[in-house]
Amino acid sequence: MLMVKWLIPISKCLKRGIVRIIMLVLARGMVAGSRLDSRIKVETERWSNGFSFMLKADPYDRGVCMTWSDGKLRYSFKAANEKTTDIIICFKNVEASFLVFTGQLGIAKAFTEHRFTVKGDIFQGIPIVRCMNIVESYLFPRFISKRILKRIPDKETSSLRIYSSVFLGI
Repeated sequence: MLMVKWLIPISKCLKRGIVRIIMLVLARGMVAGSRLDSRIKVETERWSNGFSFMLKADPYDRGVCMTWSDGKLRYSFKAANEKTTDIIICFKNVEASFLVFTGQLGIAKAFTEHRFTVKGDIFQGIPIVRCMNIVESYLFPRFISKRILKRIPDKETSSLRIYSSVFLGI
């Protein structure tokens, strides 16, 4: 019985750590996609200078903040001012974010199951989700992408280029 009490907090910490790593990969993938994929480039160029959005794994998480400024998409794990952030996508708990970020549940299904909230203009959030779907098609293998995406977007560049940009900064 004592072992079970310790197992729950350890698994939650482990899930939180995995989600943080995947959020970093997703953020770097968004930056790489904004340079290498024309569809993401078109979506991001429509954003006004200083547009920012935040992804949070749970309400108590700092999350990752992405900002469009000077024609580039940048990310930061520093605590952003939530009052000045345009869009905040916040998962209700670590378990929900773990399912989405590990490819067990698609973002559309998670939205319909009310696993996260969107604060801000929902119409500005739609291009973010479109960009995330394109990036996920590069980052996830095809058998996972078929499960979580309604339709798999065609790749304009190789996944290897995206991965090299994400992990090596090339």
